[in-house]
Amino acid sequence: MRLVVAAATLWVLFSAGVLLNVVGQRRLMRVADGLLALEFAALVATSSLDSDGAAAVTALVICPSVTGGFLAHCLQRAVRAARRDQGSLRGAR
Repeated sequence: MRLVVAAATLWVLFSAGVLLNVVGQRRLMRVADGLLALEFAALVATSSLDSDGAAAVTALVICPSVTGGFLAHCLQRAVRAARRDQGSLRGAR
């Protein structure tokens, strides 16, 4: 279970970075890549400590929380951008 959750959070961050690159959000793409590297390093470090408790907490709590927070931030920015664009379209009519 721990491996599945850890792999899923890394995959989500990787795909978010790719999608942000496609839509031209380079700064957020770099943040996603940095979080991906940080989470991977944290998973490897806690697994190598031979402490099952720390590895489980990292894989099941910390990494999904960081990934969820980043996705919420991206969603918030997208909603703000959509509202801003919708407001500029109203003024054009």
